[in-house]
Amino acid sequence: MKKSKKSVFVLLSLCVVALALFAFIPFYQEKLNDNDVSFYVVAESKGQPSDELKIYPYYDSEGEKTYFFLPGNSESYEYKMFFGNAKELKIGDVSFSPGDILDDSFLNYYGKKNTGLGELEFDYELLDKKGEKVLGNVFFLTGGEVSTMYLVSGKDSMEKVDGDPLHNITATADYSVYDPLGAKETSGKLKISGHGNSTWTELMEEFPGQEFKRSYNISFNEKKSILGMKSAGNYVLLSNFYDESELKNYLVLDMARRIGVDNVPDCEYVNLYINGEYRGLYLAAQKIKEGNGFLKISSDGYLAKFDYEERVKTEGSVYAETEGLFAKIQYPSEPDQERLAQIKEDICKVEDSIKEGEEEFSDLADERSFIKYYLLQEFFENGDADRASQYVYKNGMKDKLVAGPVWDFDLSMGHPWFSYGGNEANALWIKGLVDESGWLRKLSDDEAFMEKTRMFYRNNFSEMVSYIEYHVLISVIESIKDSYYMDMIRYENGPVYYDRYDYEMHGAQKYDLFSIAEDIQAWLCSRKSFWDDYADNPDQFEEEIQEPGEDTRSIRKLILMIKK
Repeated sequence: MKKSKKSVFVLLSLCVVALALFAFIPFYQEKLNDNDVSFYVVAESKGQPSDELKIYPYYDSEGEKTYFFLPGNSESYEYKMFFGNAKELKIGDVSFSPGDILDDSFLNYYGKKNTGLGELEFDYELLDKKGEKVLGNVFFLTGGEVSTMYLVSGKDSMEKVDGDPLHNITATADYSVYDPLGAKETSGKLKISGHGNSTWTELMEEFPGQEFKRSYNISFNEKKSILGMKSAGNYVLLSNFYDESELKNYLVLDMARRIGVDNVPDCEYVNLYINGEYRGLYLAAQKIKEGNGFLKISSDGYLAKFDYEERVKTEGSVYAETEGLFAKIQYPSEPDQERLAQIKEDICKVEDSIKEGEEEFSDLADERSFIKYYLLQEFFENGDADRASQYVYKNGMKDKLVAGPVWDFDLSMGHPWFSYGGNEANALWIKGLVDESGWLRKLSDDEAFMEKTRMFYRNNFSEMVSYIEYHVLISVIESIKDSYYMDMIRYENGPVYYDRYDYEMHGAQKYDLFSIAEDIQAWLCSRKSFWDDYADNPDQFEEEIQEPGEDTRSIRKLILMIKK
């Protein structure tokens, strides 16, 4: 009887210890993320002059797993384990001393063991300096062929930047940029602030207190070339929050360059680390801004951005209001009243010329630039087309108005927000806008303009779509696939703002970029097939109006083109 009571006591004691341990682990992991009690990785290039990059772990509180998101791969980097505030560390069956190298058997990356996505998970035991043992699961993921941007700033400074919906707060940071092999490309100081409207402000309002992937503006005191791009003083780190593929902005900007659009922002992918913490896969792009290395406009020219009224009419902004449209004057930034009146009059004059016909419009506007701009918005079915982030500029007041630079295509190519039962490919996208005040919408009713647009499509655009579809797309997914996998896991528990890709339905593993890319490729193929036929034989089609689906956020009717 005594023996039985003793057994029960021992069992209860073990339960208490287990409960205490489980209660301690989340507390420990919180400290782990604060780097109070930590093990971390130092990444250093093999055979290249480089710095030692300290990479801290990310703890997934929902899955109770620890992740290390590491730059490069084991062919170009060496990864060393350290545990500053602990005595011992064991991962799997291997006991580590500070500075021991993680060999390839610990690393996850796309295609590991020919299974598609990396799946290696290891148990770890960490003994802290108080002799308390911490248990958990850890994954080590590598970023492959993507460059690295490493920022160091005061932690409080970045918290203030991340908490500022108006993007008025700026932090100073030391930065270094490394190529995929780990060689340092450039370094120095920069300023960083928030970037974005719906991808930042609206998310903060809708998901208060939740972490999400933010976009950033970065600026230098002088023009800098980073990631092999042309020198500029200002760049944007785009999170591509609304684009689960993270491909669409890159593809359209590449397409714009290939069809001869002027002043297309350079862009390159980069893995961003801030204070040793992985922030995700970003598309770094030159910021659309007059001067400072990007867009050169004379003193009597201007740059304007058409956008939503509530975005344009912000405190201190300078804008022009036309017939139902609002254009923020980006340059000059502080025009006097006479100069502002001159710009407003010029914009309205161009707008009025659209009603008068293609010949009058082409006297005031660079018609070829509008044809290219129209096709990019139309063919890729940009959800923001004719509504937001639509730029125009004049080099000088005696010059013609130019459409562009092009920007912001995350809501394109069959985005889930725009649901019409899969009929989108066979449609005239711009013509279906409910709001008919936009310039592109008005131009879509001008047959002379549309005939020139169809001719440019036949002679230039169609061939370049094929190149994007079969060459650029494949090349990009090959280069970013490892980093894409890291990014998806890093923000797996972030806000869900639209219908995400259904991997199971497509018979794919979770975060299989190739599966998503196949859908984009199929969409491009269908869209090109329609436009090839329509551009050659517009008279053989007739319009059929389809209203938006119940679950769509679109403001468009769909103008389906049915073969007679």
